[in-house]
Amino acid sequence: MKRKPNNFYKVTPSLLNKIERLAKKLNITQIADSIGWSRETFYQKMKENSDIADALQRGQSAGISEISGALYKSAKGYSYKETHVEEVKEGGKVVSTKTKTVKKRVQGSVQAQMDYLTNKDPENWKRRQETEHSGGLSLGVGDIKEKDVEKVEGLLKRLRK
Repeated sequence: MKRKPNNFYKVTPSLLNKIERLAKKLNITQIADSIGWSRETFYQKMKENSDIADALQRGQSAGISEISGALYKSAKGYSYKETHVEEVKEGGKVVSTKTKTVKKRVQGSVQAQMDYLTNKDPENWKRRQETEHSGGLSLGVGDIKEKDVEKVEGLLKRLRK
């Protein structure tokens, strides 16, 4: 394998900017691959230089913030304007154009609302049901009679044949 030049692993401001940009959407293995380092080298360099960890953290935070904003927008619903341009033709030639702007509304997504609430307020919004049980639980093992045990054993023997 070819040896990398000494300055290949040099941490520069442009490298830190690249790590920050990539951290918005990639995991550490993918970032390391994108900058030509192994995952192990990335972790080693991050231990040696806290600027790498800071750039990674800033990028991940920015990515989470962007996605959180998009999730919130999707949960609430939103309006946007759509512009249509129509050509008016006479004799095959365009004589004028008409521009029509229409305001459209996207309804809030129930799935996005659930995702938002389960992450932002997990104490009150959970995807799983929890059932509290109070009182004792008796299996009635003491009530099993010897003849019942013999019947079950006999049945098991027949099933194994």
